[in-house]
Amino acid sequence: MIGRLKGNVVDILDNVVLLDVNGIGYEIEVTSTTLTNLQVSDTETIIFTHFVVREDAHSLYGFANQEERDLFRNLIKVNGIGPKLGLTILSSIGPERFITYVSERDVTAITSIPGVGKKTAERLVLDLKDKLVNGFQTVVPMSPAGNESFQEAKLALVSLGYKPTEASKVLEQIYNEDQAVEELIRAALQRLAVTA
Repeated sequence: MIGRLKGNVVDILDNVVLLDVNGIGYEIEVTSTTLTNLQVSDTETIIFTHFVVREDAHSLYGFANQEERDLFRNLIKVNGIGPKLGLTILSSIGPERFITYVSERDVTAITSIPGVGKKTAERLVLDLKDKLVNGFQTVVPMSPAGNESFQEAKLALVSLGYKPTEASKVLEQIYNEDQAVEELIRAALQRLAVTA
């Protein structure tokens, strides 16, 4: 099991980071909250990982901290939740918001996540409510990427043709929780037009 990698980020394409560790390039699929903290740089960075071996592929999934990785590992233990959907869940609404929805048994809010239907949402609540409330609520940091308005603005920018990493990066720079989604999108588009 590869649990952690330390190296330089040499490339980022959508949600895949290429991490150079002593001359070996590891492709790591990361959550959007992790992605907001990464950039191509000569500075070494640490990514906590979960390694999945399948007949047709060996995949690495990356996280900014151990708590987010542990949450991911709990997610994929739930029947019907694979690594891709686990990553989508954490990327769509952020770890803290997901934990809040589970602790409040808010099935409707969980079904707003792409790829999660009502039965899957109910299963997530049933299987995770005790584990998450007791084990993660105080340790998973809130990130702007986990905020609903941030995510709505990001989805709007992606639908306009911008890359998810590009959208996240510009929103991270201008984000203000008091702004309406429309204002966030407008400000992001202005910033992107200047840098284009």
